[in-house]
Order: sequence, then structure tokens, then C-alpha cells
Amino acid sequence: MMINYILINLLFSISALLIHRNCNLSARVAVPLLFAALISWCIPYDLLVNWMSNLNANNTFIILSTQTSNAISNANSYIYDHSLSLLDYYQLLLIIGALTAAYKALKFILWSNSIHALCVKDEVLSEDFGHPIYRTAQQNPGLLVGFLKPIILIDSDLKERDLLELTINHELTHIAYRDHLIIFASGLISYLFFWNPFVRKLVQQTKLAIEQRCDEKTALNFETNEYLLGLAQLIKHYQKPESFAFNATLVNSKHQGITRLIYLKEKKMLTKLQKSIIGLLALVTSILTSTLVLAQVGKAESVQQPRQGVALKIKTTYQAEEDSIYTQSTDVLSDFDKPVSLEVNDELNTSFKYTIKDLGQTALIDIAMSINEEVVATPKLEVLFGNTAEVRIDNLISLEVSPSRAMINNPPVSQLDLSVPL
Repeated sequence: MMINYILINLLFSISALLIHRNCNLSARVAVPLLFAALISWCIPYDLLVNWMSNLNANNTFIILSTQTSNAISNANSYIYDHSLSLLDYYQLLLIIGALTAAYKALKFILWSNSIHALCVKDEVLSEDFGHPIYRTAQQNPGLLVGFLKPIILIDSDLKERDLLELTINHELTHIAYRDHLIIFASGLISYLFFWNPFVRKLVQQTKLAIEQRCDEKTALNFETNEYLLGLAQLIKHYQKPESFAFNATLVNSKHQGITRLIYLKEKKMLTKLQKSIIGLLALVTSILTSTLVLAQVGKAESVQQPRQGVALKIKTTYQAEEDSIYTQSTDVLSDFDKPVSLEVNDELNTSFKYTIKDLGQTALIDIAMSINEEVVATPKLEVLFGNTAEVRIDNLISLEVSPSRAMINNPPVSQLDLSVPL
């Protein structure tokens, strides 16, 4: 399953990066494409497979063979394998990444909340643009800070009115697109998968595409080449800008700045060939992903992982006449807290429904007994594991139950019929 997870996400990531690099994509198309490939690394395909397998499973119990008693007696002996699998290493890396992401996110939130005390609010600019704008000494002309209600930070040394308008309009466009939420999520994923080069590349390209989309939209509010020249001036002035994992910044790096300037000078239009290539890659990716997931679903249905369950020995005694007594005995292996239905199919058309709850040293067995589809008794029995409890109903039917712990290794069956003794 781990191999399928890696293959699926490598397929998504490589396809998205190749399309973004080789096709003349508009940034409005590139942002959702790259972000979707990034999010795919967070999808737990193993849980998806188990969920799909459970949808197809109609029952929760197994009829055990006549040699079950030996199997049950050995079920409580465990063999510990100290070797680590690929999944174990992956989970360890995820735990480290999750702790790092939580620490960085908490630090960012605390820092964002302290901005009002650390920086000076520019009342004039805030009133002119209708959004909270603060001034601070920083190595970046503009910075968007905050998660739910972001504010704009402007470098205190930035005085030119035309560059101020460009910077503030750029950050307001980020807010309109809710880019701060995408960047925050991308930052979390980058820390969570700190060891993954494909995730780092996707985060880098996603942030670049976000800035390109914002440039493209903001430039419409300025005269021809005015935004382009202003952005070039800012990139030249801020040679070593500060970089933030959770923030949208006007200038990221000189290399990305040049890429953004080139993007603004080009007209991004998809040709028919490029559209066909994107469609073909999307189709191939979908088919391969579906094949891998469905194949794993089929495998999970045929080979289930061992899990803790309960083995219940059931003995029913039915006295038809004074000298006629019928006895039926069977062993059933089921999950805790899941209902089981038993059809005895005797002269009284007796059936049972029960659920077993694990109370630690004892099992709580909730039974509903029916005769001719009419419930006649609903006893609840709390029985020590390995012991036997008996219920008598109208001196006609006796029900003995003996619960014990066991491991479930086999796939379930669809019908349990006690009319033929095992």
C-alpha cells in the first residue's frame, strides 16, 4: 500500500510540474493545478482503501472450523517483530514533520497577533485603501500577515507614492484571491513533508504561480508597462528580501522576480496541441490512480489485516417433546461492538442477534432472541472471558455462551446458518 501511495503522488507531482514547465499555462490555471498536486500528498490512500473495502463488506462475523479451539488458544500469544517497515519510517517522519509544522504555525500566529504592538499603523494609507496598513523596517516592500484577518506591512523606507500604490494593490489582490490561506496551507505541508523534494518543488512553484496570478490581476489597474516597471524597480532595490513560509511577500527572490517580469511581458494562451497534451496527461493520471486504488481495494478485501476480535462459543438446546432434546453448537468469530445475526432454523424458527462489548476482563453480551420473527427475550450477560453463561427461556430453550479473545485473520461471510451443525 505504501508503494501505491508513493506511485500515485509521484504521478500527480511529476505531471503537474511538467505541465507547468512545458505548457504555456496561465497562472490562473497553474495555481489550482499545482496546489491540487501538493494536497494529494496529504490524502491517506490506505484509509480510503479501507473505507471502500468496508462499504463492500456486508457482515462482521466468521464461522470457525472444528479446530478453532486450538487456534483460539494460540491467539493470545503475540510475536513481536522489531524490524521497521517502510511505513514505520514514513510515520516517524510524519510525526517529526507534524510537530515542526505545529510549532512553526503557533509561532507564526503569535507573531501575527503581536504585529499591532510591534509596528506603527499608517492611518493615512489605511484610510485611503480601506484596509489596515502598518509600517515597519523590513527587507521586503510589502508583506501580508495574518490568517483570518490579514493586515498589510509596508517597509518604512518605501516613500514613493507610485510604488506604495503598486505594493498595496498587489497585497489587496492577494487578499481578494485568499492567497494567504493557500500559502499558509502550503507552508504547513512543506514542514510536514520536509524530507520530500517533490513537495518542496511544488510549494516553490505554487508560490511563484500565486505571485504571477496576482501580478497579472493587479497590472490591470495600472497603465501599460507601469506595473511592470514598478515591479522591476522594487526587485532591483530589494536584492535580498526576507522569505517567510506562511506569508505572501511582494518580492521573494531575484530569480523569481525575473521570472515574474518575463511572465508579465508574455501572453499566456494555450494552443490546441497543449490543451490536448494536458487532457491526455490528466486522463492517464486518472486511469492509473483509479487502477492502483481499486487494485488495492480488491487486495484489501481478500487479505485483511489481523485485528482483535472475540470468539463466541454458542450452544443452543431445544426441548421439542418430553423425551426429545435437540442440541446445536457452533463457534463464531466477530468484531467487538458489531451486530451478529444467527438463524437457527429449527421448528420454532429461532434467531438471535447479539453484540459484544469489551469491558476489559469481561464481555458484555447484548442478546435479542426471536421466535417466528417475534422478540421473546432480550437478556444482557456480563461474562468473564473464558467462562460460560447460560440463559433459559420458558424451560424450552437453553442458550449457553462462552466468549474468549481471538485475532481475526479471515474475510467475513455473508450468512450464518445454524441449521447444519459444524
